[in-house]
Amino acid sequence: MEPIASLISHSDIQQQTVAENGGFFSVALEHYAEQIGLAYQIVDDILDVSADSTVLGKTPGKDKFLGKATYVSLHGIESARALVETYRIAALESLRTFGTRAHRLHRLAESLTNRVA
Repeated sequence: MEPIASLISHSDIQQQTVAENGGFFSVALEHYAEQIGLAYQIVDDILDVSADSTVLGKTPGKDKFLGKATYVSLHGIESARALVETYRIAALESLRTFGTRAHRLHRLAESLTNRVA
């Protein structure tokens, strides 16, 4: 599990929701965490090849320099962007069960997938 997914899936939000509503909600939140964690990683890969160092706050191109396999190096930047959208939508679909109670997680998903640094 990606670090961001692990962080979300073990958060206080999940613990409280599961305690109040049971296992089905745990599965939904774990799916959300996995999907948004993947989207976050892909955005990070995209920013590494497309962002300016002053905006990014670190030296871009480091992954390529180190020879790391990234979503961008494996699939290309346009396919990587499409994957971000696919995972974002899947994450938001996971929250449908929660209705308006998941508004903060909706905002988190939007923030993580639309970030510029």
